[in-house]
Amino acid sequence: MDSRSSLYVGKDKVALTLQLRGGTVLDGHVFLFPQEGPGIFLWTRLLAFLNDPSPYFPFQARDGGIVLVTRSSVMRVTVASQETNDEDSAVYFTAAARARFLLDDGSSIDGRVFIDLAPDNTRVSDFLCKPETFFHVVDDRGHEILNKQSVPLAYPLAE
Repeated sequence: MDSRSSLYVGKDKVALTLQLRGGTVLDGHVFLFPQEGPGIFLWTRLLAFLNDPSPYFPFQARDGGIVLVTRSSVMRVTVASQETNDEDSAVYFTAAARARFLLDDGSSIDGRVFIDLAPDNTRVSDFLCKPETFFHVVDDRGHEILNKQSVPLAYPLAE
């Protein structure tokens, strides 16, 4: 007999690394609601999770311990390569733009942001002015999610 409550909702465990403001790095897992329907990719689900209005989220460290993390403290999220599917990166977006993003810690990322805006609003500035805090970037190393609050400067790059 299953001892779980009838209210139990299974979640998908996603391996990732969080880089927090101040330099702390956490390796572990977050738990996302399962995919519902075709075309709902990991990036869509992870962005929805990170852009949730609640200030904290549970994070399972590699040792199994749970820590509550403030969303505003997260600067960068790197998803483990085994979690990603190359087809996930641009299928559900209408346009892409290249930019260099300078982060609070002095590092930078040159990559593409995939923009789900009207075709006449595909500049990096249009994208960064959207209300969501976190956004998805694809660079030569793979996929990352950045917190706009940790990006003091963004330079549009030629395609």
